Amino acid sequence: MYQNYGLAELSVLYEISSLDFSGSEESLFQELVEKASRLFGVRRVVLILNAGASIQSSQMWGFVRHSADAGNEYVLRNRFCPEAYVNNLISNVELGTLYLEKRGGFFSHEIRLLDILSRRLIEVLDSYRLQEEVRCANERFRIGVEMNPLVAFFVFDREGILVNWNPEAERILGINGQIGQSVPRWLLPYIEPRGEFENTITDIHRSGCSSSPREWMVHTPSDDRRWVLMTLVPVRDRNGVAEVFGMAVDISERKRVENELRYRLELEEFIAHISTEFINLAPEDINAGINKALGEIGRFAGVDRSYVFLLSEDNHRFYNAYEWCAEGVEPQNQDLQDLSVDSFPWFWETMRRLDVVHVPRVADLPLEAEVEKRTFQTLGIRGLICVPLVRKKTLIGFLGFNSVQGGITWSDESIAFVRIVGEVIVNALSRKWAETEIRRAKALLEGVLDAIPDAVAIQDSDHRVIRLNRAGYRLFNADPDQIEGKKCYELIGRVDRCQPCATEAALKTKKLERLEKFVPELGLYMDCRSNPILDDNGEVLVVVEQFYDVTERREMEERLRQLSIRDGLTGLYNRAYFEEEMHRLEGNRFVPVGVIVCDVDGLKLINDTLGHDAGDALLLAVADSLRESFRQSDAIARIGGDEFAVLLPKTERVAVERAIQRIRDAIVRHHAEAWNGSLSLSIGGAVGDGTPREIYRQADNNMYREKLHRSQSARSAIVSTLMKMLEARDFITEGHADRLQQLAYELGRAVGLSERQLGDLCLLAQFHDIGKVGIPDRILFKPGLLAPEERVEMQRHSEIGHRIALSAPDLVPIADWILKHHEWWNGNGYPLGLKEREIPLECRILAIADAYDAMTSDRPYRKAMSIEAAIAELTKYVGVQFDPGLVQVFVQVIGNRLPENQKK
Repeated sequence: MYQNYGLAELSVLYEISSLDFSGSEESLFQELVEKASRLFGVRRVVLILNAGASIQSSQMWGFVRHSADAGNEYVLRNRFCPEAYVNNLISNVELGTLYLEKRGGFFSHEIRLLDILSRRLIEVLDSYRLQEEVRCANERFRIGVEMNPLVAFFVFDREGILVNWNPEAERILGINGQIGQSVPRWLLPYIEPRGEFENTITDIHRSGCSSSPREWMVHTPSDDRRWVLMTLVPVRDRNGVAEVFGMAVDISERKRVENELRYRLELEEFIAHISTEFINLAPEDINAGINKALGEIGRFAGVDRSYVFLLSEDNHRFYNAYEWCAEGVEPQNQDLQDLSVDSFPWFWETMRRLDVVHVPRVADLPLEAEVEKRTFQTLGIRGLICVPLVRKKTLIGFLGFNSVQGGITWSDESIAFVRIVGEVIVNALSRKWAETEIRRAKALLEGVLDAIPDAVAIQDSDHRVIRLNRAGYRLFNADPDQIEGKKCYELIGRVDRCQPCATEAALKTKKLERLEKFVPELGLYMDCRSNPILDDNGEVLVVVEQFYDVTERREMEERLRQLSIRDGLTGLYNRAYFEEEMHRLEGNRFVPVGVIVCDVDGLKLINDTLGHDAGDALLLAVADSLRESFRQSDAIARIGGDEFAVLLPKTERVAVERAIQRIRDAIVRHHAEAWNGSLSLSIGGAVGDGTPREIYRQADNNMYREKLHRSQSARSAIVSTLMKMLEARDFITEGHADRLQQLAYELGRAVGLSERQLGDLCLLAQFHDIGKVGIPDRILFKPGLLAPEERVEMQRHSEIGHRIALSAPDLVPIADWILKHHEWWNGNGYPLGLKEREIPLECRILAIADAYDAMTSDRPYRKAMSIEAAIAELTKYVGVQFDPGLVQVFVQVIGNRLPENQKK
């Protein structure tokens, strides 16, 4: 390295290497001046030392006089002078500037040596700077550690002995004694949790890494407890971790505040949780919700039992309504029921003042609470707290907690929390009771609504149906899920609301509106009454619309109106209407007036023989014929039992005659449809310019003249029809009439009747049962015996036949025999109860012949008898039903016919 240097230069290098920091900047500068002037012959020296961006000091030598900042100016002005040597002293930082000046300038080898001097000067100044920084740092650390009133500093050596600490560490860690006198790891037993702290120290020594800041509990030897936030940092030497440096801050107050805030937050969250749970509970779940809440509150508060007591309605009794018990604690709610308020005077006096009963220790209760003290001790309660439950400024009970393990002491904040929980429970109970009342009221309203026989719909202002009663669902043929969102008119299938609408009117007038209308979709007449329900501001909340089905009333009114002008049977106008029309047509405006009068032929005979149902059918057939013959606007009326009339205003005679012919043609068409018999009308008509009443009398006279002319033939036609009906029904075996005539004829001839009498007898045999046309088929054709009432109905055929015979001239001679042909010899027959010879001979002959033929013919309920059996049966009833003499003759007649019958 030094091969290019001579001895003189090596000597200079030695002098340069001996340059060192001798304690101050002034001494360093003096040594630099001495060496520079001696070794290099310089005449001026300037050393400028920096401190950051500003000049810290400037020292000058070789000048007559100079100021403090003259050195920097001189260097700047002369740094390029040939006699000057300038070097910026730069290490990691810019340390300053060295300026040397020599008369005549420096040789190149001198410059090389000055560069070495400059580097040595840099080393000396850099070392000084580092030493100064260390010194300052140590000083700052000392001040920070020893004088810091906020942070505790302490140091563990490699063996774990506490070797250094500051006053704050003594305070918060409870350190006593002098350095070096501490027991190794003496602090460890007072850090909690101890095991984790020991593991942390071990990890620092093993890994050489600092610990993260962590909170520890310090339990000092003086039994103080405080929280610290501690960080542990390893201090290394060449052998690894030599010491552990600790920093700790007392956070006990912060922890206390945090715990209070956390507790308050937990309380708020708990109250919010309890409140939310109750808000979301259905009323029927509130009881279970209160029991659940008591458990959560009890566990949160760390008590043994939580409960709710409620007062009775008269405030004289109270009972345990809800209770929760911790595991292993016996419940008491079964025993604490129906308690007297007077049995706990001190307790309830406090409750009535709405004060909290806070008893940390039951044993410390005052003398005035002696009764309560004994009771609590009997129940094993050692401490309790109870807060009043108030609803609408009225005491309704209390929420309580007790402990059986020890005393119970709560802060004001905890008591306030319990009060809030009590309010939550009161709100829940109020909602439950309110819901109960609402449900009761709703059930009552629902019951009242559903009990209303008419439909009721509650609607909003947009006609949407909110509620229907039971009758409403029936009216609209709807289910509850079908009315949701539907408007009232949509329930009946309409797109637009009804016109007019009672609800729409009520929404406008804000008062009861009523209207009656026909609803074609329902086919009903409805009386709609809409009553608006208003809020406090007079606005419509809902409209209650009641639908009265007045269809029956309207139909009744219409029927009554029709009855007042219509005939109830035929539907034609009645006499009252006809009279009114005649009165209305009086005057010249309607002339000429035509009147047609009709009378049904033989109606009385039909009613008497076939009954009024057959007569009504005949009248209906006549009414249909008349309706068919006239316009709908013509006044056709039934003016009497069998009389009809037609008013034809402004009608000529030809038109009336044509109308009469139309009636006759219609009668012919309806002849067979009337009652399976003859339909006959006597018709009279008249036309004129007189009053309608005068013309009516003319038409009526004309009708009677025709009736007299055709009355006999009409009656004969009816009787003929009745006979055909009897034959068509054929209720007896085929050939009965012919056989009966033959038997009666032979018996009559055997007893000496004349030919005229035998002719009438045969006529009787033919027509004796004509009255059976008026007997219902269900009786005539019934298989088996008739019931008593049916037998009475059957016996009426004699009287019916009698009336029919009297109506026909050909049958008048036998009418009396038809009436009496069922009389018995002993008087037990019908309908008159005649006996023996009071009974006409022809009837007695017919009775024997009819009985014989009936027994020897098949009937619906039995087979035919033999001749011998029939004769035996006749003989059996001789003197009872039959004439004894006639039976004897009849047996002979039958005997004479026997060979002929056998031959056949």
